[in-house]
Amino acid sequence: MIEYTYIDNILRLKSDAPISPSSHVTVRREDSDKITATVYRLGRLLKAEQSGGYYYRWYGAAPESVTTDNGPALARQLRELPSSEEAKAAMALARAMLPTVALTADQTIAVSALCAPWAEGAYQPGDIRLAEYGGAAQPWKCRQGHNTWEHPDIRPDGAAWRTFWIPFHGTTPETAQAFVAPTMSEDRYRPGEYMRKDGQLWRCARDTAYAPEDDPGAWEAAEIDTKVV
Repeated sequence: MIEYTYIDNILRLKSDAPISPSSHVTVRREDSDKITATVYRLGRLLKAEQSGGYYYRWYGAAPESVTTDNGPALARQLRELPSSEEAKAAMALARAMLPTVALTADQTIAVSALCAPWAEGAYQPGDIRLAEYGGAAQPWKCRQGHNTWEHPDIRPDGAAWRTFWIPFHGTTPETAQAFVAPTMSEDRYRPGEYMRKDGQLWRCARDTAYAPEDDPGAWEAAEIDTKVV
């Protein structure tokens, strides 16, 4: 039996037998109204240990596809797969179609592997890019038009990034993103939204712009869901 937790882009596996090396792991979650299966590509082995008769492995992991009972795979992070003309064409088509579909924040997070990675260039309000900020890769939405040639500090590690880009907040444990301290009313946390911080899952109880340690009344600690793979 293999169990898992997935926290801040790290997939943690536990088994009662040695875990064989594998490039992908499928995580299956059953809810009352749907079944969701997520395929993760295992990255670098971060930590390994044996304790109490169990084998533990911590891997860096990237979601490659999310499949629900309502349809086919929603996302394929094909740039991580072996290069081929077919893969490149499929990724280009999926990325071209993505801006034409109206998605909720949860849906955007679920298919974030399809989002183009942030790069220098010109952006319009509503553009969505996958960017690494504070050590976590997640989707961001442009809130004000700009170009990086005239404003080189508008980049994920630049001083002006938070003025022009806002993160998405998930409303389920599965779509919880790493905590990003709000800087304006648009990215405040609202009741019912989830986030992860220091390995803990949190649910927002009221509007707040602060982390749990600074505004404890605004957050409720949530249990990390563990399922059998």
